[in-house]
Amino acid sequence: MKIAQRARAGSGVQFTTHELRHTFATWTLRKSKNLYAVSKSLGHSQLRQTEIYVSAEVSDLRDAVNQLPGVADW
Repeated sequence: MKIAQRARAGSGVQFTTHELRHTFATWTLRKSKNLYAVSKSLGHSQLRQTEIYVSAEVSDLRDAVNQLPGVADW
């Protein structure tokens, strides 16, 4: 039996291997911020294939906006 099938059966949570792969990629990218390493771990031949997993978190957006010159005057 495949690992994902055993985990699904043991946990009672329904998921596909694609969803598991997507979750791995998203969480690993958020934690490491290393697009290249995640891309290689997924076996992608081009970085743009991995870019779909990039999603900004609200705290990251807030920090980026707060660094803009003159933002305090808004």
